[in-house]
Amino acid sequence: MAPSPVSLKTLIDAGLLTPGHNVLQIKINRKKVTKYATLTNEGFIVYNNNQYNSPSEWSLHAKNIYNPTLTSDRGWTSILYQGSTLNVIRSSYISRRDRLQKILNRVLSLRENIDDLISDTRDRLDTY
Repeated sequence: MAPSPVSLKTLIDAGLLTPGHNVLQIKINRKKVTKYATLTNEGFIVYNNNQYNSPSEWSLHAKNIYNPTLTSDRGWTSILYQGSTLNVIRSSYISRRDRLQKILNRVLSLRENIDDLISDTRDRLDTY
């Protein structure tokens, strides 16, 4: 089974992002402008009383003000949270999740081996 996509809500639930007023920022380099947005408990971005469902949606909107011809933007790499891009935080989460999944798979495999050993031992004891 493929892992579920990582959203802002996923990162909030994991404790890697804390919702709050103006905790997200985007730097629009050509204009040397920094814009700030609020992260809600539900993982939405609020900027100028508008709600955005994804980092890319907000970053495109914020940059379109200065560059109306822009048609897309990689919000995960454009938006900062406490000095780190959302992409770095998301990558850290994915790495940790993958490591934990490997550990869990190993534990489950060991548990299966133990169950087999117990069953074999019981079978042998029953034959005596």
